Amino acid sequence: MLLDHTSGLPDFFLGPGIDAALQGAPHAVWTPLVTWRYLPKKHLVPGEHWSYSNTNYLLLGEIVQVVTKHTLAQEIRTRLLDPLGLQATWFQAEEAPRATLSAGYRLAPVRGGVRVIAVAPPSDVMPFRSVVTAAGGAGSIASTALDTARWMQAFIAGRVLPPAMHDAMLGDMLRTVLRQAAVPYGLGIQEVILAGHPAIGHAGRFLGYRGVVRYLPDLGITIAVLTNQGDYDPAKIAAALVRVVAPPAVAPVQVPAPSPSGSPSSSPGASPSVAPSAAP
Repeated sequence: MLLDHTSGLPDFFLGPGIDAALQGAPHAVWTPLVTWRYLPKKHLVPGEHWSYSNTNYLLLGEIVQVVTKHTLAQEIRTRLLDPLGLQATWFQAEEAPRATLSAGYRLAPVRGGVRVIAVAPPSDVMPFRSVVTAAGGAGSIASTALDTARWMQAFIAGRVLPPAMHDAMLGDMLRTVLRQAAVPYGLGIQEVILAGHPAIGHAGRFLGYRGVVRYLPDLGITIAVLTNQGDYDPAKIAAALVRVVAPPAVAPVQVPAPSPSGSPSSSPGASPSVAPSAAP
């Protein structure tokens, strides 16, 4: 339920007063207990509805640490980033930057266009330390577009999870569709149509940042678009790139189901690694 957003837990980023608290002390370090104080009181019945909530991934990060006795940053580094050779990806606030950081911006409408406004001064944690540490497992990873695409390809190739877990991530989409998910949503993964083609991956946004990564199984290509602004949807850029290399497909998207034997399903998937990126 935490992985597919059917837990019923509300999103802490929607809690009253959290924006003022985060931006009022941008250099502060938040703990999950501090973040939890801003959790909205109203929640849905667990298992009955789908609602994207960053609280789910905050808790999952804590579960990882309790089970492994290591920090989430250590587990991500040793289990995923280093074995896959993702040298330009890191867990912010606990690791030093491994690529040049881009300042985040918001776009303010003005007569005749937009005004570009920086959301925070440059630092070694972007957009700023309080919001990144408050997000915890929901949005602390930073990366480049190339590493994000490489992560997706590694998942597709079966280099990240055993076949049964891979099946479970994709097959769970059937469960969330029955619970009115905004898009077919598995265990941390989405399936959408991109420029007429079925596409698997994830999108995300943070204050001053927005990104998307998609694998298109019928074309065998991956597209990752990371932007340092939080207003324009980068999926439009990804769709334009797809049209450059291929015309729209005519076959409808097929939501994959887990095979009875636990063997890999016919439709590959991808796990989100777009960051800074916390909200849906």
